[in-house]
Amino acid sequence: MLIIGIFKYAKKRKYTEISITQFMGDLDLPKKCFSKRTVKDEESVFTDAEVEKIFAYIGENISLVNYGILLAFQTGVRVGELCTLKYSDIKGNKLCIRRTEVRYHGEGGKYVFEVRGSPKTEAGNRDITLNSDAQRILKEIRKLNPFGEYIFMSDGKWIKKKAFS
Repeated sequence: MLIIGIFKYAKKRKYTEISITQFMGDLDLPKKCFSKRTVKDEESVFTDAEVEKIFAYIGENISLVNYGILLAFQTGVRVGELCTLKYSDIKGNKLCIRRTEVRYHGEGGKYVFEVRGSPKTEAGNRDITLNSDAQRILKEIRKLNPFGEYIFMSDGKWIKKKAFS
């Protein structure tokens, strides 16, 4: 209502020719564009039983990707951020999130994958405190990939987010 009042005042004072009443009357938005989709907890997160199964599977199937999944569980990082982590992002007991993977259509319609030097939003630049489990997982990852620029690398290239997804 405040915006409508501002526009009415502006038109009355001849600051604009826009008739907000007419504009709003002509505006045709679908009803569901403002509705919030509610997701039940059991649909949006893993149950305790599912988490136990995932952890048990990873314990029996050790790999960089599986350890990455464990690290994501411990830290809450997004997969696009996870796959672009570098060892230099670890500062003591903090994990500094500063990059993400992006995918777009390049020449010839083929997908191009790049590491973007910043997350999608400014709020994505953050430091995550590493608990003891996350620190242990990072030590195990270092054993599997001790010399890579990125924490998750295979054949000299970073492991892309689709592998973790």
